[in-house]
Amino acid sequence: MTTASQLSRVFSRNGIPEVKQEEWAEVTWINPTRAKEILDTLNTKNRDFKPKKIAEMSEAMKNGTFGLNGASIAFYVDGTLADGQNRLQACVDANVPFKTLVVHNIAEECRHTIDSGTKRSTVDNLVMDGEINATDLSGAINLCISYDNGWIKSRRAVAPTMASAFLVTDPDIRDHVAYLKTLSIPNGLRVTRSQLAFLLKRASDLGDEAVCKAFIRQLLDGAGYELGSGPWHMRYFLDDSRYSQRNRSLSVHALIISYNVFALGKLRSRPLGEKSMLGSFNKGTDTAKMVQATPAVNRKYTK
Repeated sequence: MTTASQLSRVFSRNGIPEVKQEEWAEVTWINPTRAKEILDTLNTKNRDFKPKKIAEMSEAMKNGTFGLNGASIAFYVDGTLADGQNRLQACVDANVPFKTLVVHNIAEECRHTIDSGTKRSTVDNLVMDGEINATDLSGAINLCISYDNGWIKSRRAVAPTMASAFLVTDPDIRDHVAYLKTLSIPNGLRVTRSQLAFLLKRASDLGDEAVCKAFIRQLLDGAGYELGSGPWHMRYFLDDSRYSQRNRSLSVHALIISYNVFALGKLRSRPLGEKSMLGSFNKGTDTAKMVQATPAVNRKYTK
């Protein structure tokens, strides 16, 4: 087993090996070669790797958003790795160095307290950044990122670093959420501001912001549209008790189809513009059939 003396040569100061029995820490850069050396020789007392977390951190390292955040790479008194294996593996996968706090000589009796704190969510980070409407903003960003990466159908979480990066490249999502905060969602209508902000963002990117706002207003006020129109399809779908338990992909799919009915005047899976908002969805799916399942007479939606 690699000794503390050998480890000190990996994290030596000014090239001079040093061994200390008391706890000590330093801020240093770890490159992929060093990260792999630690994982190969010192990672003997850890739990299984977390591939999803590693992928998120690796992506953050690649795009430069994984900064020095106080989280440490920690080693026990005998030199074995106590904490940080996922960050080290992310460094190897990203093939870029990262700056980190390194803590040496922690007592092995403390192992069960490592990573026992509460993880910060995207909402937490947005609040700390001073963002307003943080909950709705977080939901809208997560939907946009999930759609772009084909995760709408899955339960994959969006890393807070990805959400922060999205705000830098697409700051207009704030305006879309703020606009929707001025509108009231009727009780019992199972649609969220985050979902509507996602739709408005995508429509705006295609140059159809005004059309989408008109659709949303009609959807929410329940007036001024005809039997079979886009908002009618959506309200019927959302209110129908047969489909009261919906997952995210079904709701987003139905929202897109209903908007297309409104914008194009007919049911189709693609919105205005060349890019499909539906990805792998198509109008032959069960969801599309639900949206098209309109009763012959329903006065509720013909105001």
